[in-house]
Amino acid sequence: MAIIKRLYYSFVLGWKIWSEWAQWWIFFGYLLIRPIFGVAIFYMVIYFAQGNKAMNLFFWILAGNALFQILSGTSTGMVWTIFDDRNFYETLIPIYISPGSFLEKIIGRSLGVGVTGIFTSFFILFLAFLLGANYSIKPSFFYYVLLFLLTGIGFGLILASFSLFMGEGAGYLIEGTISALQLISGVSFTPQLLPTFLQKIAFINPFLYLIEGGRRSLGLSSFFIKEISSERLVYYSLLTSLLTITIGIATFLISEKIARRNGALTRKTNY
Repeated sequence: MAIIKRLYYSFVLGWKIWSEWAQWWIFFGYLLIRPIFGVAIFYMVIYFAQGNKAMNLFFWILAGNALFQILSGTSTGMVWTIFDDRNFYETLIPIYISPGSFLEKIIGRSLGVGVTGIFTSFFILFLAFLLGANYSIKPSFFYYVLLFLLTGIGFGLILASFSLFMGEGAGYLIEGTISALQLISGVSFTPQLLPTFLQKIAFINPFLYLIEGGRRSLGLSSFFIKEISSERLVYYSLLTSLLTITIGIATFLISEKIARRNGALTRKTNY
């Protein structure tokens, strides 16, 4: 019960900071306006370039980006939590020594960002329906949403482990890593379009199969890895999530001990 309470208060704090302490309805307005313009611009680019014949590809790309938004939002929230608390708000040490484990607080804070990612993803899919998408949402879709959230937590903990020892470089770490991951995970195009050496990396990348499983849960046909059934993708995705969160927790706990020992928790980079 105490753990749930600490996670809840960390979640509320993360949400407040992420929304810049704005009223919830004002921030939700921002969460609506941003994807509307993003989807509209992307739609016009595809439509004027290829016309209606490219709409299936448009909805395929849109679904991949909507799902990836959950993973990337949760992951980035952890890195920016550590960086901002240490360098700008100067609250990392008070939060660190408050009751409860540091791990719980970081996960709770990131969930505030993760929930906004889920909301944005659902709204992007809703916009796709309005534009004529033939998504057929299966019960496994909500299972995949949970897996994307858990995977985002695990991957975020791995990145946060490095950010404990970094200053301004934390921004480059998260932006570079998420961009590279998006490139090789089949989010916006199939891996076959990549150079040969990147194709090999893409097909051993477990996040590729997580994205593919999420698309199939929306009833979309596969443009690649057709030989793997949807049932097998469910197990692959579950294994990916469990491994990612296990490695993330272990890495973060080890890095936390090292950072505490060498004073990295109080090492600021802006004055």
